[in-house]
Amino acid sequence: MHKGVCILGCFFLFLLLSSCNSWRKITYNFSEYKGYKKFDKIDLPGAETPFAFHLGSKEMQTQIASLNVQPNGFNNPNAPNYSLEEYLREETKTTAFLIIQNDSILYEQYFDHFDQDAPLPSFSVAKSFVSALVGIAIQEGKIQSVHDPVTAYLPELLDAAPEWKDLHIQHLLNMRSGIRFDEDSYSNPFGDIINFYISRDHFEWVRKAQFAHPPGTFHYYSSLDTEILGFILERATGKKLAHYLHEKLWLPLGMESDGFWSIDSKKHQAPKAYCCLNASARDYAKLGRLYLNHGNWNGVQILDSSWVHESITPNRINGCYQNQWYSGNRYTKSVKKEGNYEIMRFPDSLLAAEQPLLPTQFIQRDATDSDQWVIRNCGPDFFALGVFGQEVYVMPERNMIFVRLGKKSDPYTNFLFRKVAWALKNS
Repeated sequence: MHKGVCILGCFFLFLLLSSCNSWRKITYNFSEYKGYKKFDKIDLPGAETPFAFHLGSKEMQTQIASLNVQPNGFNNPNAPNYSLEEYLREETKTTAFLIIQNDSILYEQYFDHFDQDAPLPSFSVAKSFVSALVGIAIQEGKIQSVHDPVTAYLPELLDAAPEWKDLHIQHLLNMRSGIRFDEDSYSNPFGDIINFYISRDHFEWVRKAQFAHPPGTFHYYSSLDTEILGFILERATGKKLAHYLHEKLWLPLGMESDGFWSIDSKKHQAPKAYCCLNASARDYAKLGRLYLNHGNWNGVQILDSSWVHESITPNRINGCYQNQWYSGNRYTKSVKKEGNYEIMRFPDSLLAAEQPLLPTQFIQRDATDSDQWVIRNCGPDFFALGVFGQEVYVMPERNMIFVRLGKKSDPYTNFLFRKVAWALKNS
């Protein structure tokens, strides 16, 4: 009996270590991106005639690097001050940081031996690229409408859960599919998101999916929703997702560097649409530039302006999330001082509800204190966001694009963007 228990225990230990090693691949190897060529992937060669941003002056680079920042000052008035470069180098796990204004790179810095050509992981920033491809497929007539049922493109799902017939593309774009999926299990090696990532057959996951809510009734951020969009795009266009991206965005936007998009396996060739596009920081910035210019690229309307407008219009009833983009959700502020803000907090939702709200504002529990409530504001900024702090942040009022890539999330990144923008405006 003891021998049997020992064998069983060793078996479960093996499973645990296997899962942990797979998770380690995601958090360490994948985000550090050494030895990335071992991943199953589809390559994305750069454009023959790349588009290059102008380079700002060395004086501007030095000025921005030495900017005084105190990103967590509104939570801790006694927090030490840093220069921007000190903060990025010493207090964060940043690998690339880029500031662009009026098509000029004002500041560009890489850390940990990375450089401007390194293919850095997007994680969920890839979702915003998928959204752009959906918009292009619609304007080309490959997809008729966001109101099309998913089963119009994936008819085999009619034989799966009954809710599939009521699921539309718009539900997937806004993360309202209702499909049961645990996106919040990153720390659990047996959780959905980890096991989905290491799965060698992503469509089998989709086919077996069950629903927790009727489609369209509940907003829950789920990578599985974007993966389904990837399958729809491949069926609608008759092309691999990476090839469609290369044709419709990579080459037209003049991507400077080679990139790649990971797939689930060489056998199934399913794109990891939800996470695993990999490109240089400058090339990520070009998606931000396309949306900043309402889908127009140097006089050519690559993406319909109405699609861009809809995607970046604040959606307060959907958590400031629309078409796989966030609008700049931020705390409503009561004090503005040198780019710093004091957050308005309320001890209960009733007191918060008594405050006059703008159409883009909504009430939410404070992310830093579950016993308090805050008023959040969507827009006017918008951004693509990925786990571990990958971000393409667009500030239309200043014609600015920020790109931050790294190995660990920094909760003050968006505040840092706004503080840098404020400092430059007043310098």
